[in-house]
Amino acid sequence: MQLYMHFNKALLYSIGFRTLNTGLSFIINILMVRLLGVNDSGTFFYYITLFSLATLVLSFSLEAAITYYTTRLFLSNSRVLLFVLPVILIQTILALIMVSFFNTYLALWFIIGNIGVSYFSALYTVRKWFTSLNTMLFLVNVCAVIFLLILYVQYLYKDDIVGFLSPLIYIAIPALQAVVLLMGLVLKKSDQGLDRPIAIPVKAILKYTWYAFAGSLIFFFVTRADYYFVQKYCDNDALSNYIQVSKLGQLLVLVPGIIASVVFPYSIGDADALSIKKLQSICRIICFVFILFAAGIIATGYWILPWIFGKGFGQMYVAMLFYLPGFLALSITVILSAFIAGKGMQRHNAIAAAIALIIMLSGDILLIPRFGINAAALISSIAYIICMVYALVLLYKKSNAVWLDFFKVQRSDINQLLSILTKNKN
Repeated sequence: MQLYMHFNKALLYSIGFRTLNTGLSFIINILMVRLLGVNDSGTFFYYITLFSLATLVLSFSLEAAITYYTTRLFLSNSRVLLFVLPVILIQTILALIMVSFFNTYLALWFIIGNIGVSYFSALYTVRKWFTSLNTMLFLVNVCAVIFLLILYVQYLYKDDIVGFLSPLIYIAIPALQAVVLLMGLVLKKSDQGLDRPIAIPVKAILKYTWYAFAGSLIFFFVTRADYYFVQKYCDNDALSNYIQVSKLGQLLVLVPGIIASVVFPYSIGDADALSIKKLQSICRIICFVFILFAAGIIATGYWILPWIFGKGFGQMYVAMLFYLPGFLALSITVILSAFIAGKGMQRHNAIAAAIALIIMLSGDILLIPRFGINAAALISSIAYIICMVYALVLLYKKSNAVWLDFFKVQRSDINQLLSILTKNKN
């Protein structure tokens, strides 16, 4: 029971902070769009996607193995950092070579910063320091919003310098977050009684990481490869509209993503804290909240999306309608995938993503040249739903988990959430 309440409290605090960080990320995104305009913002975020791919390739999804084996072997932070920091140094050298192809060394800060954030966040996750982790990320985001707001005021006064400084601030955010997280790890005294006199199982880590990397890389293409086809077959305005629809969906998945970061370590070792029934309850609540949001988008999106992003973003609404079922499926999928990975079944996440990628690429090649961004949104939705169905089938085979119990909201779910909120106020 104590483990169960510990999980609930960690989940509650993480959702609260992630909601704040999601709001700040949304504000940062809107400010960047306003500062760069409908034409340049599409190109900028297209390159950011390429930098994110470079980050994923260089990181090799090592953060998943850090979380998994640090939890199982009770390794101390200092010992893991002695393993991780030389790895980051090697990745920095490789990143220098890679960014030369982008013809901009600013990408180095973005790539290495994001790698550092993923590795260091894994250590906070292992210790279940969710409040500290999210507080630090929140403070950096607040600083970024303040600087971008200052630039936006200057932009209103026709100051041309904002076109140069705003991308610099955006690229610097992950680098600053990585530095702050590393400082927090160094200052925390938490290694007593954790370490064991055993060697770090490098071979096992690489094997686990390979499956995690394969799944993450394939899933990255599932969620981003459509950018290439839209960029190839559509104009810049359509690309900007589509990327903002996709980014809005990614913001919606940030909260399920932070829940997944809590689910992962608990699913590794705390079976009593996170049962299948608890997992189903989490998914049901996500489904309920998402339906409320979707209803709001359907009712108001036609006029509110162009009002928020600018008059050049009138194509977002229809594409968003095609994308909404996929965003719901993706929100559920990230939770299920975290649970599956915690049970040591990483390869199934890679298989699900591979199946979805094949279908998505086939659909994009056939439909985007003729039907544009609406076809891209529809095909992506289908791909995300396929990933979710695969995960549900797997959990049914392994634990007889009934599909409907992941979606049909019950009164007990709401009562349970209200109970957690009430108890944590005391």
